[in-house]
Amino acid sequence: MLAIYTRLSREDDKSTSIENQIREGKAFAKKHNQQFTIYNEGEGVSGTLELSDRPQLYNLISDIKSGVIKSVWMRNQNRLDRNTATFYLFVSAVKKADINVSFGDGEALDFNDPTTLLQTSIISSLNQYTAQLQGVQTKKALRDSASEGKAWAVIPYGYSTDENKHIIIDESQAETVKEIFNLSLEGWGVKRISTHLTEKGVPTKYNAYDGTIKIINKHNKNVTERAKKNIVWSAKTVLGILKNKWYIGTRTYSGVEYPTPRIIDNELFDKVQKNLVKNRIKSSGKKVEYRYLLKGLLTCGKCGRNYYGRTRPSKRDNFYMCSSKRYPKLNCGNKSISIPYLETFIIKHLFQSKDLLNHLQALDKVDNSLNELRAERVQVVSNIEKEIEVNERLFNLLSNPKLTYDDKLISNYDKSKKQIEVFKARLQTIDNSISERTNNDRIEAYKNEVKNVDLTNFTQLKTAINNIVESIEILSTKDVNNVDVYAISIKYKAFNEVSTFYTKLPYNKWIYVSNYTTEQTQQDIKDNIELYKYEYKLKHGVEIEVPIEDYHLFTSESGGTVIFDALEITKNELIEFN
Repeated sequence: MLAIYTRLSREDDKSTSIENQIREGKAFAKKHNQQFTIYNEGEGVSGTLELSDRPQLYNLISDIKSGVIKSVWMRNQNRLDRNTATFYLFVSAVKKADINVSFGDGEALDFNDPTTLLQTSIISSLNQYTAQLQGVQTKKALRDSASEGKAWAVIPYGYSTDENKHIIIDESQAETVKEIFNLSLEGWGVKRISTHLTEKGVPTKYNAYDGTIKIINKHNKNVTERAKKNIVWSAKTVLGILKNKWYIGTRTYSGVEYPTPRIIDNELFDKVQKNLVKNRIKSSGKKVEYRYLLKGLLTCGKCGRNYYGRTRPSKRDNFYMCSSKRYPKLNCGNKSISIPYLETFIIKHLFQSKDLLNHLQALDKVDNSLNELRAERVQVVSNIEKEIEVNERLFNLLSNPKLTYDDKLISNYDKSKKQIEVFKARLQTIDNSISERTNNDRIEAYKNEVKNVDLTNFTQLKTAINNIVESIEILSTKDVNNVDVYAISIKYKAFNEVSTFYTKLPYNKWIYVSNYTTEQTQQDIKDNIELYKYEYKLKHGVEIEVPIEDYHLFTSESGGTVIFDALEITKNELIEFN
């Protein structure tokens, strides 16, 4: 298997685009009659980063070590690194596996050859030198800009820039900055101030801009996008303003202080800093550490935000709840759920019930669709290649000055780019499905987690859960008796599978609704809702009590019968952690 590795940094020009790199890599694979797999690091990823910050390169090296990859292609050596440490980690793996590496159209390189190693080591050192030189030059330019009172990138709330990039005060925002400092001095906490500003409708720094910002979950590294116009004030933002010395006329860059327009006087700033320290000491009583087994895995089925744990010594609050509740105006209404009952159910489902293992093993026996999937994959790959050719022709036409502003041509170019993304998304789904149905190693990994975990050891148990589960979505609604009902949807790592359960207060029964593959469409689900209700009534003799129209996750992998198996958990089965 040939590995095609791609990366694009912010400094690279358009000719080095990911699309062009992939196209050239595929041409190389076709020329040498090799099957390939793509390791796409993505855009905006610097070659100076450590290996831990380049997950696709890390995966590539791991696959080289395991024998999955037999050769590697990159457009240029600088796609690999601008960091000699990363270069030698890669070369070490390549030498041990005794595989060839090709850069562009050049001959395959054998790193066991001393001459090859010397030459590429010199190139790696030069790449690192170039990156460091660029860094030095960039820092000098930024220092010069700072000394001239100019700004770059995003500047603090309360300031803007004129047409020459000089820093000026934004009078409207400056009034809000003064209000924040005065409220803090009066004893208001940062959470209270942020809520106050949100309720007043005070715009944040982001609200004036179009587009989205990426938010990375620090626990599972999942990336979500949020519209800038929807960003609200947070306690962290307020605290950052209260500690920022820009407002008293001091800006620090690279260890050197530069003047800025003053918004707050030194006396007020110093009083607020002392007050912050005093409040922190006052509120820092005996620290009680709470351990949340599902921290970082839970998401809200209504608004997509994280669920977080809240516990008090009195146990009056002992719930996982949607983080939108931190902002009254943004509260999506999704209900909180009991921590001990949810955690105990997850433990029972993953480690004590055989249902999940039986279902995952059954996936390997479902091979009726494999040939269809593989045939579709060939067609989709062909569609992508054809569309890329069309896109390149359109791009070349747009490069002609006479056609640069042709609206119809621009529209067709944009449509072509979107169509390529649609095909690529479908290809990824197909590859996931094929992999899911053919890789027994994943089942063995799951069985090992179940066999080796100590259910009384919190750290070991949390690690095992994170090794098995990618995410858990929580969705609440009301039944006909106005009782809170929850749908709990579990997405498993390495499997393109989600299992859905529902429960209701007092959580004494968790009913398995169905499994479905993530490739299924929402229309598939809607088309089968009435069938599910009918089958439930036939089996149980009563109408289904869950208003299933509110749930967007209920269907089965076969598109047929939904199985309802009750998994009961009583208070006596709750697991205590020492």
